[in-house]
Order: sequence, then C-alpha cells, then structure tokens
Amino acid sequence: MKRFFVGLLGLVLVACSGEEFGDLKAELKDKTKDLRGKIDPLPVVKPYEPVPYKAFDQADPFSTAKIELVTATDRNAPPIVAHHIHFINKQYVEMQQWYMKVFDATLRAGQTDFFIGADLPDVGYSLNFFRWEGDQSIPHVPTAGRVVDHVGFEVKDLEAFCRKLEAKGITLARPYNKKTAAMNNIATAMIVDPWGVSIELTEGLDQIK
Repeated sequence: MKRFFVGLLGLVLVACSGEEFGDLKAELKDKTKDLRGKIDPLPVVKPYEPVPYKAFDQADPFSTAKIELVTATDRNAPPIVAHHIHFINKQYVEMQQWYMKVFDATLRAGQTDFFIGADLPDVGYSLNFFRWEGDQSIPHVPTAGRVVDHVGFEVKDLEAFCRKLEAKGITLARPYNKKTAAMNNIATAMIVDPWGVSIELTEGLDQIK
C-alpha cells in the first residue's frame, strides 16, 4: 500500500470555557451514537487533564482526523471557538516562514528542534508547525478532497489582501470573488501553500446571523 501524509495534520483545535468542559466531553462521547444509524460513541484518544491545562483529543469516527479541546480560562469566553491549527511537515521551519510571509504573522517565542509557531495579527496564538518524525521517504499529498479538505481564514478587506498576496508572488488558485447576494454577501478567494494545503480566504462570515 502506498503511504503518504498531508501537510495539514488531522488536528483542528478548539477552545471552550472551563465551566462547561466536563459536560462537553460527556456530550461529545454520546453525540454520534445516532449518526448514520449505527456508530459507536466518539473514542477519547488522550484523557482529560486537570488544571492548569485541561485538554483531551477526540477522534473523528469518519476519518483519521483528531480534534483537541482545550480550556479557555477567561470567564467571559464563548462556549466554543476555533483556537489553533497544527501542521506537520518535513520542512516545518520553511512552512512556518511561508505562513509568516503570506499572513504577516509573527514568530512565537519558544521554538524547539521539532516545533515552531507563528501568530496571526490581531488573533494571537494560532499556527503551530511540527517536524515530521516518521518515514522520511513518505511524500506530501494535497489536502483537497481529503478528510481535512482545506483551512479557512476570515480576512478584513479581502480584495486588498489579495492584491498584497499577488505583490508577494503568491498565486491565487481561485481569484477574488466579490460579495454578491448569491454568495450570501461573502467574498472568497483560494490559495494553496507549497506543500499542497488548500487555504480558503473569506470576508463576511462574521455578518451571517
């Protein structure tokens, strides 16, 4: 069997408020029992950890993707929000540098010989890049059409941002598409990183009720 790996690790990380963390874990374990008629509850890959870092990994029953849940300690935090993304790559430093260039992200302190981070402007902690520790002969494959098809970023003034991307030499895989009623007043564009991770750029999602 041919083996490969996708540059975007099967982890979409989510934060939730501490008060509801235990209830959320129990709810997730039971959530999928009725999906597709017959399916076991979601297995917990890594057990819940006590404070100060509350987290557990939840396996997606339809794929090899994992979802890590961590606690937001702010009492006013929303029940659940997207928090950060993990990428895995033999060229993890080069990948981090590319994302810093494209999204004007900043280097996060604390890099190691297997990890380096970058933070998006006005977002903060968001992008984590890890060294691929497995068989170095296994090639990358694009994310499109796989478990995690693409990642998405909501961008302020997307049209201007797309012009900046092109000025940086970044090719738009899907050109800027203006907001229209047919698109629910959401502007979109698409780029693909050098390792095949598809990245959808949007503007207007925050206005959807």
